[in-house]
Amino acid sequence: NINPTIIQSTSSRNARYNCRIEPDISSKSFGVLVEPSVKTHILEKRENNEVEWTQLKILEKAYVRQEVETENGKEAESASLSVGEKIWIHKSHSASVSADWLTSLNEVKSLEASLGTKNLSKKITRLRQLSHGKDLPFDLVIGTKAGNKYLNDLESEPNKWSLFNDFAGLHVPAGEIVDLHHLLVCLDARQRNVRKVSYHGVPVGKSWSAATWAGDLGAAATDMRLRVDENWESERSHSSLGERVSHYLSSRMPSPDLWGDIDGWSVPHRKKARSVGEVIFNMYKQPYLSKAKVRSENRRQALEEFLRHNGFEFYVDDKTKARSILRRQRKAVKRLAIEIFVFSRIWLLYRKRYGAIFHYDSREEKRISIILASIFTDLLEVESRALNCDTRLIS
Repeated sequence: NINPTIIQSTSSRNARYNCRIEPDISSKSFGVLVEPSVKTHILEKRENNEVEWTQLKILEKAYVRQEVETENGKEAESASLSVGEKIWIHKSHSASVSADWLTSLNEVKSLEASLGTKNLSKKITRLRQLSHGKDLPFDLVIGTKAGNKYLNDLESEPNKWSLFNDFAGLHVPAGEIVDLHHLLVCLDARQRNVRKVSYHGVPVGKSWSAATWAGDLGAAATDMRLRVDENWESERSHSSLGERVSHYLSSRMPSPDLWGDIDGWSVPHRKKARSVGEVIFNMYKQPYLSKAKVRSENRRQALEEFLRHNGFEFYVDDKTKARSILRRQRKAVKRLAIEIFVFSRIWLLYRKRYGAIFHYDSREEKRISIILASIFTDLLEVESRALNCDTRLIS
């Protein structure tokens, strides 16, 4: 039995889920969780009336909103959950579920053994297919044939926590969490030539970007403009543009997803590796002590490769150490924004398919894409500075 630590990211802000005393929809509720980034331990999972539940132990103070009857009707009151409190929630409401380093590696090796191939490239593709549902068009975007097994085909065991069915986050030795699904998608896309992709005749963008970071940010751009997160929006009707950008960016591309999208860009991890488990081990085995915190040593080259491919130059000297480097390179930032904008259009069609009503506004979509691209480069710059990246080292 695995007992992973989970982090519920800002993507859960839109889920009005109750923290219940027992795993039953009719059980008394402590209230609705207000701050979703609380850290917890998963203690148990259980199925009741065809609904899967997880029991969580709160590791830091959390806040809930309770509805109480007053003379004026129902009103919301704030309450808190103490450290050590145990609650039950729907399993689907646990965001960013992650397991420790050795547990995750062992799970990867176990899945690899069932793939029926010794070819590393095929292993990466087949593991990537197991990390997502068959309905998601990653095969089309990346340029691979359809597989025989996807996430839908993995059996969920009642007393066992398994990779992809129950968690996808990996606690790397540097202390951060990296999403294995995003990492495998990046590795699979990068082992093929980059190409322009269309979906049902609509351009999606370039394969390396559309399958990874541009897909995440393009979805953020569309969902932000459509105000898709109705619960979050209803509680913040007067939210500023900055607050809305922060919410949709962090919920569509939380930190584990971002670094999964980037870390697969490095080259050395493939040397002498015969399995995906070895690839991942080689990527993260050596933590690197940077100026601000411990990071994965592999990331420096991954960032340099990514920035150079997308037209950026990055190095810190006396002239640049006190000012922004990446955001000033407007041509390269615009290239990122175009990839985000192109993907956002296909995401609009996806939302329309499920009933979203929208008026297409190309100028507004482009404006949001530029904002997201600029913030994305800021995030990359913080990490690049800490790792002392230098794109001049990339041929």
